[in-house]
Amino acid sequence: MPVRPADKALSAECVWTGERVISLLARDDADMAERFVAFYDRFGCPMYRLGEAFSCVARSPVAQTTARATEGASLAEVASACWVDPAQEFTPPAAEPPAAGETPTPVTPMQQQ
Repeated sequence: MPVRPADKALSAECVWTGERVISLLARDDADMAERFVAFYDRFGCPMYRLGEAFSCVARSPVAQTTARATEGASLAEVASACWVDPAQEFTPPAAEPPAAGETPTPVTPMQQQ
């Protein structure tokens, strides 16, 4: 059964190549991502989805850890989740507790602005 045009981004070939493109971009490998974009385009996949999904990955906590696994999800897991639902929201990572012997710096009202 062919995939309807509205669902083309969720077809197997678009998901597989699209997730790789955004994962490569998140790891700053633009050259390899560009090579995968050629396949993505050849399969007739919608280009807008790349931007939406990459924006989602960039908003995620995993993007702040230079694309390595975090306590929660790996880059691959986030890329997959963002591909399916680019509008999803992520909870910000919890602040790290101060190291042993360090005193936390209090936040004054002026610093909060």
